[in-house]
Amino acid sequence: MPRVNRVAKCMKDQGRCDKCGDPLPKGSAYLWWKFRRGGKYKRCRKTECAPRPSDLTNSKMAAVYDAQEDASDTISEAESFDDITEAVKAVGETAREIGEEYRESAENILEHFSESATADECNEKADELESWADELEYWEPGEEPDEPVDDGCSAEPDEPPPEPDEDDYEDEAEYEKAVQKHEGIVAAYDADVEAHNDYETALSEYEEALQNAKSEADEAVNECPI
Repeated sequence: MPRVNRVAKCMKDQGRCDKCGDPLPKGSAYLWWKFRRGGKYKRCRKTECAPRPSDLTNSKMAAVYDAQEDASDTISEAESFDDITEAVKAVGETAREIGEEYRESAENILEHFSESATADECNEKADELESWADELEYWEPGEEPDEPVDDGCSAEPDEPPPEPDEDDYEDEAEYEKAVQKHEGIVAAYDADVEAHNDYETALSEYEEALQNAKSEADEAVNECPI
């Protein structure tokens, strides 16, 4: 990979950032790099414009690095286990495609040379990428609980009214009726509290499992053997 050079204060206008398009006037801080065969690339110093591995190579592996970066972005924002799994499998598909390209390169070389260190290297990369692709395409989260369903129990229930005061009733029968009604309200409140607590517990367990799956998935997609 090319060396990324950091300039704290440029002596002349550098055009625009190759990623965001912001101008780089005289006095700007910026980054630049270039390939042995290819042009010079410039970036402003914003975090989101920092070069990623896919920016720093013009080899076949650029597609794999790009897939890894996209997957990491998707995984960090995923809201379901399906989104995470699909992101991992997408990297596996790209790895397999690039492995096939390396295999074809080796075959093309060996059509003209009986032995070739470059062909051996291409075949080795193909083997490693295909093996990694198998792992990614069969990857599954370690734990995948069902997302809790909100049946109106996500909000904390309102406190029940105070018990009826006997002094507020002239008729005993009316007072007893009010007491029974209050007991029903309290029983319903207790049931709502239990349902709310169960929902909060299930949601916490789901979110913890989702976060663990994100960590596992991000580790899996960034363990490229090459």
